[in-house]
Amino acid sequence: MKTITYIIVYTISILWIIAGTSLVIYTDRTRKFIRQFSSPEHYILWSVIAIVLGVLLVVGSFFSGKIIWLAMFLGVISLAKGIYLMKGSPDQVERLITWWYERASEEATRFWGLATLLIGIFVLAYLL
Repeated sequence: MKTITYIIVYTISILWIIAGTSLVIYTDRTRKFIRQFSSPEHYILWSVIAIVLGVLLVVGSFFSGKIIWLAMFLGVISLAKGIYLMKGSPDQVERLITWWYERASEEATRFWGLATLLIGIFVLAYLL
């Protein structure tokens, strides 16, 4: 279980680095690309993926040694996101998604892209 947790956290950090870099460099293209996968009919699928990933991380965190806090934190965040997408008001979820992909300023999007990039780098550095 320890190896699986490391692989999941390692993969998440690489994906954060990729997403953060693309949000900083190609802000509009990245938002449009990701928006394609976040239509209302996909919310249940994304929520199930987030919940399964969250459960794997939370359970795996107890076996992970030095990354217990990191795996637990990522697992709880993933569970919260999945539950929000599944149980949240469809109008509220759609407003949040619409704001992020269509109304948020370019500076705000780049800031969160930079934050995502830095978190991915810190997690990867911690694992290595």
